[in-house]
Amino acid sequence: PSLNVLGVLLTSYDGRLNHHNSVEQAIVNAEIPLLKPKIGRSIRIAEAAAASVSVLQYDPTNKHLKAYRELAEIIAND
Repeated sequence: PSLNVLGVLLTSYDGRLNHHNSVEQAIVNAEIPLLKPKIGRSIRIAEAAAASVSVLQYDPTNKHLKAYRELAEIIAND
């Protein structure tokens, strides 16, 4: 079996932080594929994991769900 690497996924990402932007730029400069959705930091997602339930059940209106859905589409369509 072979492994197909789609790219780097930025998680716990906060575009307001210089360090996060520096890391993102370093990945781009190194010409490493960067997956489009950036998964932001969310306490609600952490709470869902701690409660052993899907974030879809725990907080279906969570703003970070869009990024997770985008990621699922990328993986499913590869």
